[in-house]
Amino acid sequence: MINIPMKKATKAQRGLKSNLMKRVIPLTTVLFILFSFPICNANEQLTNLNSQYIVVMDYDSGRVLYQRNCDMVVPMASTTKIMTAIVALENSKLTDIVTVSKKASSTHGSTMGIKEGQKYTMEELLYGLLLESGNDCAVAIAEHISGSVERFARLMNSKAFNLGAFNTRFVTPHGLDADGHFTTALELAIITQYAYKNDVFRKIVSTKSKEISSHRILNNTNQLLWSMESADGVKTGYTGKAGRCLVSSSTREGKRLICVLLNSSNRWQDSRRLMEYGFKKYNIYKSYKADDLYENISVKQGVKDKLSVKLKSDFTVPISEEEEKELSIKSLLPDSLNAPIYKGQEIGKLAFYKDGEIVYSVPYIASEDITIKKEETLTKKILKIFDQLF
Repeated sequence: MINIPMKKATKAQRGLKSNLMKRVIPLTTVLFILFSFPICNANEQLTNLNSQYIVVMDYDSGRVLYQRNCDMVVPMASTTKIMTAIVALENSKLTDIVTVSKKASSTHGSTMGIKEGQKYTMEELLYGLLLESGNDCAVAIAEHISGSVERFARLMNSKAFNLGAFNTRFVTPHGLDADGHFTTALELAIITQYAYKNDVFRKIVSTKSKEISSHRILNNTNQLLWSMESADGVKTGYTGKAGRCLVSSSTREGKRLICVLLNSSNRWQDSRRLMEYGFKKYNIYKSYKADDLYENISVKQGVKDKLSVKLKSDFTVPISEEEEKELSIKSLLPDSLNAPIYKGQEIGKLAFYKDGEIVYSVPYIASEDITIKKEETLTKKILKIFDQLF
């Protein structure tokens, strides 16, 4: 196993006692983290795992079911290409024709073997990127969309920031070792969770083999697709600094888990074992509906004196049999609010506690707008008194 000295990511607001990352960011972003970000405090430790940095996440809820060093800043090798694919899918068409440049064709490491002057569709390059881990495809995609690798990396970083991945930085679209190119296991899980919302992404990463127009057969480097029946993605990686990496996905009975392993000496075995652990241990699902109104809060200086709040979205959270007995659920809401209040505004959260720590939370939002009550003018007050007297 490759051991490299790494910095621990700085922590966000500690009110939730969660290992969230922190930077100097706007208040609205801080609130987003506190109420919406997965909490990295699954503390149970399994023995004989071979990976230094681990996250097992429930896809639907974002709950972290298992972690090891989940907020340590480390290189991530070709798992970088998950973000490359997201940016490509959101900024191009699958039918785009991409002409391969000299720079793309000469990129080293794992490649699809594209040559200068050849033309491929964006879809073909995405298969080459995600199945064969083509570094050459990554550069060709970046140059087509942004004109250069550097400008494309800016799009990647902007997307990471928008997803709340504040301790992730991209320098290249392929993930070869470079100063300032890093993430955390937790943030890579969050990026993958977002990527899986895209139908094309899901289709590509679950494909074992693909024939492209040049009659070339592309084979997926993710061995779990052949050895684990429930496996359905996502991406491998390796560099000297990052070690062997794997982001994997497994779906059983409609429930998907995402597993991130960075710097691992046995990524296949660890991934299978962690998926089994997640599915077997967290096999009870608690569901809540967003449309139900849950709480009323007093409103000061508003046209209404009460505000109904509801959950931001429907959600189902997995829990273990032990937690079903030990878990307590609390609504964390202010006693009162000052108008104006806007529909959809995050007000507080529904929190799940175990041993005094929040293990999962979901935001409450305002169900309606409440504007400020306008003060009556002196003339109106006098006229009202006059009407009452006469």
